[in-house]
Amino acid sequence: FTYTVSHDLKSPLFTIRGYIGVLEDLIPGKVSEEVKKYFTYIKTGVDRMQDLLNDLLEISRVGRIEPVFQEVNIDQVIDEAIERVQGQIDAGNIKINRSEINETVTGEKQRLIEVFQNLIDNAIKFMGKQTQPKISIGTEKIHKNTVYYVADNGVGIEEAYRDKVFGLFERLSSDGNGTGVGLAIVKRIIEQHNGKIWVDSEGKDQGSKFYFTINSN
Repeated sequence: FTYTVSHDLKSPLFTIRGYIGVLEDLIPGKVSEEVKKYFTYIKTGVDRMQDLLNDLLEISRVGRIEPVFQEVNIDQVIDEAIERVQGQIDAGNIKINRSEINETVTGEKQRLIEVFQNLIDNAIKFMGKQTQPKISIGTEKIHKNTVYYVADNGVGIEEAYRDKVFGLFERLSSDGNGTGVGLAIVKRIIEQHNGKIWVDSEGKDQGSKFYFTINSN
C-alpha cells in the first residue's frame, strides 16, 4: 500500500512543479517580491513532499524486497557512506573522527551503506548551533558483541524521546530538516540484519550516540 500510494503521488507532484514554471513564464512584466515569495513557498512545499515520497518508497522497498547477503567489509561501507554526504560535511565544516574497524559482516552492502549514511546525515541535520561540530564513527565491545556507533556533539535527545526517534514521521525538532523517515528506514534495515539499534544522550545540547548491532545473538 505504501509503495503504491507513494509511487502514484509522484506524478501529480511533477505536474504541479511543471505548472509553477508555466505560471512564472505567463506572468507579464516584473514579478513583485511578494509573488516571488509565494512561488518559493509552493516550490519548497513540493520539494518537501517529493523528499517524503522518496523516503516512503525507500522504506517500502526495505520491507518488500528480500535482501541478498554476502561478506561485506565495514570500512568500505563507511567510506562510501561518508562519500555520499561529503558535500554536507564540508558545508558544515564538520570534523569526522573515524576509527578503522577491519571487520567483515554478512549483510547487504548497499543497505548497510544506507544505515551509516542516514545516521551521519541525521547527525549533520541536528548539529544545532555547535561551533565545533564533530561526528565520531567506530565500534565498542558489549557482551562480546561488536557494537557500531555514530556519535555527534549536536542538539541531543531528552530521555523521554529516545524511543520515539525511530518511529515513522517522528521529528523531535522543527528546526532540523528531514522527513522523519530516515531513522525508521535505518531501524528496518538493522532488523533485517538480525540486529538492534538504540540511542544514548545526556540530554539537550549534549549530543547523541546511536548504537547498532549486525547479526547479533
